Amino acid sequence: MKDISYENRLELSKTYHNIGMIHFYESNNDLALANFQQELDIELEILESTHPNLAVTYHHIARVYGKKQNSKKKLEYFHKELNIRLTTPQLNYSDLAANYHNLSLTYYELLDFIDAFKMNEEALKIVCEHLSNDYKFLITLYCDAGAMHFTEKDYDKSLEIYEKAIEIGLNYLSVDDVNLENIYEILDEIYYKKNDLIDLSSKNISQTKQFTSLTYYTIGNIFNKMNNYERALAFYQNAHQIELQMLSTNRLYIEKYQDSIEQAKQNLHWSN
Repeated sequence: MKDISYENRLELSKTYHNIGMIHFYESNNDLALANFQQELDIELEILESTHPNLAVTYHHIARVYGKKQNSKKKLEYFHKELNIRLTTPQLNYSDLAANYHNLSLTYYELLDFIDAFKMNEEALKIVCEHLSNDYKFLITLYCDAGAMHFTEKDYDKSLEIYEKAIEIGLNYLSVDDVNLENIYEILDEIYYKKNDLIDLSSKNISQTKQFTSLTYYTIGNIFNKMNNYERALAFYQNAHQIELQMLSTNRLYIEKYQDSIEQAKQNLHWSN
């Protein structure tokens, strides 16, 4: 009889879960939360305290609190999820990394940048060691870290991290992929903040979007690092052309771009 009761209660918890998910996707947050709580109450009675199902339930409760704009409760339940996932991390590194990522974003919402960075670093460590093929997640994590440094006005560190995101992306995506173009736009904003740039006067050289000469130069450097000298040369030339068309040109930038163009041409010659 005990086994039958267990099975019945387990099925009942699944029913509460399914009803909760329906309300969740319909944004009936209070009803979703009530059903997930019913599911949790049953699971706490019949499952081990570290059972993976509990982690899933805590996760969904955290998401509901997120939709209710209650970041503190969301944080609490993401931590409950983490405590379980850490008992058996090898079962699903993807879920563990996602858990750290959610914690990082929640700390960021609460303006706790120290813990936000810590959680982001934990997620990055897992992805780099166990999920290195998940380049989209890697890019996301680096972009999140870059955004946090940008918020703290550490523009040099932010730039460094966004460049890592671009470097990863260029190994898998086309240079004009929309996801990368979004990062290029962020680079532009960083360069504006760093250098007090005011206006772009040139027309659309990329035929899609106009970026600062420094952004093109950065992309060129990444291609050069990847030994793709032809693409590096093209972006150095774009950087040079854009700077020449600025209302107020920067002589040091022009000289730097010219040197890079010549170096790229030499590298291209020796590589052929």
